[in-house]
Amino acid sequence: MLFLCQENYHVIAAIMSAFRIRNEALKKWEEMIMNKLVGLLLVMMCVLSLVAPSNAQNQGDIWVITAPSGASLREEPLLTGKKLGKIPFKAEVQLLMWADDDKLDSVEGIYGGWLKVAWHGKEGYVFAGLVCSDREEQKFIELSGGKVKREMHRLSLTADNGKVVVLEDNPIIGEESQANRFMGQVAGQPFWLVSQVGWEWHKFNIISTRDGDLTEIDEVPFFSPDSTRFVTANCDIHAGFTPNRIQIYKVNSEGRVSHEWSQEPEAWGAEDPVWHSDSLIGFTRRSDDDTLASITLELDKTAGTWKITGQ
Repeated sequence: MLFLCQENYHVIAAIMSAFRIRNEALKKWEEMIMNKLVGLLLVMMCVLSLVAPSNAQNQGDIWVITAPSGASLREEPLLTGKKLGKIPFKAEVQLLMWADDDKLDSVEGIYGGWLKVAWHGKEGYVFAGLVCSDREEQKFIELSGGKVKREMHRLSLTADNGKVVVLEDNPIIGEESQANRFMGQVAGQPFWLVSQVGWEWHKFNIISTRDGDLTEIDEVPFFSPDSTRFVTANCDIHAGFTPNRIQIYKVNSEGRVSHEWSQEPEAWGAEDPVWHSDSLIGFTRRSDDDTLASITLELDKTAGTWKITGQ
């Protein structure tokens, strides 16, 4: 046992003092490294959430059977695999994993892969083209009043003028994968929003409920107080999988969308847009070293263009 005499006390104090000096010297370096690691971890999490087709879903997520005739649960990821049961339309299954990405088949005209799922205490495989929805999408579809429907890999939206917009998933693993998810109607606006996720990319479609006019945008839209404009801000300064840019769109009295302004900064990205007025927008500015600051985007009514302050 160590006896804490006065001599030992001074030795221990000297050691502790040395460690304090070392810690102070390393503190800033450690904080810098930690910030870098946190930023990298956030990017990795975002990338991983975009990798699996059908497609922001992960293992353990609940998916919904979208084939009106139901889907066969099979012992193997093969059309000739032994049937373990028949899962009915709109039944929920739990995703366990994607099968081998080279195992592709065609069912009812859909080319796709296989999912290993759990259902009513059984585990087996279902063809991915027959299970292309989730709980959240189903809730929004129910709120659409019959205007939006999901059947197998097809999402259809019927506008007030009768036009039908059809978006199709590509339920495979790989660079050609694509999944569409209906996100409901934008609050207080005559627009539906559909997310599209693929292999290391994502975007959104904003669709007029009046005439079905579709506009591709980078991110979720934020509308101005007078509803005559909306802004999108997509920050992707690290991974570079999607455009790192701010975009502003105008909306006319008939609900038609047109692009008004955009900027793609190189060393920083914009997040969390907030309209302070119909001509002033605030953002969080994220630098490439992940430092944060506030910036604003203001409409110069004389010049007829938007200008960023606080860069």
